Amino acid sequence: MDNTKDLEINTEDVDMDEKPSTLGITYHDKATQTETEEEDTIEKILKVITTLCTKVDSMNNEIQKLKTNEDNLKFKASQQYDYKNAELRRSKD
Repeated sequence: MDNTKDLEINTEDVDMDEKPSTLGITYHDKATQTETEEEDTIEKILKVITTLCTKVDSMNNEIQKLKTNEDNLKFKASQQYDYKNAELRRSKD
């Protein structure tokens, strides 16, 4: 992450008796604070994305279980239908 920024200073707002190093430290502190806030924000976003991915995976697993259950129920219903048809055919014979 490139944190180089152009620093514009309005000379009307600057106390000319103030040491330049103080200005540099103040600017550096603000840049560090901004960088830390950005890192915290990125970390929060990554945590939310991770949580969402985990929930999506969990939902996908549930969907797969439901599909498997549906397939099993269809298979059992088909077997019962075939069994009843076979019984009806035998009773007609």
